[in-house]
Amino acid sequence: MNRKIILVTLLIVVVVSAVAYFVFVKNETRAECEQKTGKQCYLFKGLCQVGEAQSPSEAEANEKFLKDCLPKIGTWQPIETATNQQEPVSEPRPVQFEKVNLHSDWWLKSSFNYSTCKGIFRNENEFKKVWGSMVNAYDDLQAFWEKKHENQPVMPIIDFSKHSVIWYADRCSNASFTTMKEALEYDDFIQAHVIPFYSDFGSSDLNLWTIPKTEKEIRFVETKEYEQRGP
Repeated sequence: MNRKIILVTLLIVVVVSAVAYFVFVKNETRAECEQKTGKQCYLFKGLCQVGEAQSPSEAEANEKFLKDCLPKIGTWQPIETATNQQEPVSEPRPVQFEKVNLHSDWWLKSSFNYSTCKGIFRNENEFKKVWGSMVNAYDDLQAFWEKKHENQPVMPIIDFSKHSVIWYADRCSNASFTTMKEALEYDDFIQAHVIPFYSDFGSSDLNLWTIPKTEKEIRFVETKEYEQRGP
């Protein structure tokens, strides 16, 4: 029964995406989008992926995500630099950070609750709460495979007496992948400048960066980049 529901859902997403592409692309051009918004525009080709909800809150989050994402497929969208925080007043100091490399087969399971999809881990217990949702990507497709695959996720060893860990899920912004450009320290907070990159595939990867231990608030500045293609 669950397999049928998943397949029907995927079919609906594909059909809606195709209709959106042929309807909206013809209705507005790139030039019209840029004239209307005053910003450079790109053709949105992202994948609107959701997993099977395991609770009412996850179902509500999935519905909200699809309502926001599906209408954008095949439409011209303005390139945004996003931050919901006030501008800092003190002088910034660069913060050293290091990417924590994870195996390419590991990602956040489909049922992960993306209502919180970025932040900072200050201790191992906080880290474990999110890491508990990591799976082997092939195991996340139980409808097609019977048993668990080798190479199960192993939580990285972090010395939380010396480090904190900034985290950001790709699906937080429906990106293909995400990089960290820089981290800056202000008097009251750490500001992480991340770059969500958009191509023609989606991602459920978890991104981790260690920084020197801090108790300061974490804030994110997202500068979106897009694969440039011809018309």
